[in-house]
Amino acid sequence: MVLKSTLLLSLAVVQMALASTVTIVSPKAKDVWHAGQVVEFKCKQKVNHDGKLSIALATGPAQSLVIDRVIASNVNLTKGSYKWKIPKNINTTKKYVIEIGPNASDIAFAGKKITSHTSFPTAHT
Repeated sequence: MVLKSTLLLSLAVVQMALASTVTIVSPKAKDVWHAGQVVEFKCKQKVNHDGKLSIALATGPAQSLVIDRVIASNVNLTKGSYKWKIPKNINTTKKYVIEIGPNASDIAFAGKKITSHTSFPTAHT
């Protein structure tokens, strides 16, 4: 049952991401983050959104994600990246999805796991 739910969630997120004009380049979907870590966001855009992208953390089922925290709004990622330091008091029991896009109907998604560990992995796969 868990595998089926995970598969359905993955397929729904992939379908929504395919419709987006934004593709998340960094961070990768399966990266594990740690409270206190600085994360760098980079994306590719099929359409120039003139610096009007929002970055948010969302939780919940793929078909009804709820924004848990807006990381930034009106961000211009066409000329680089956006860095965010994960708050030490973030709820590490939730499974988060990163949303980046210009509006609610044009969003790219990437799943994340945030832990409370302060040590960081030495290599990414």
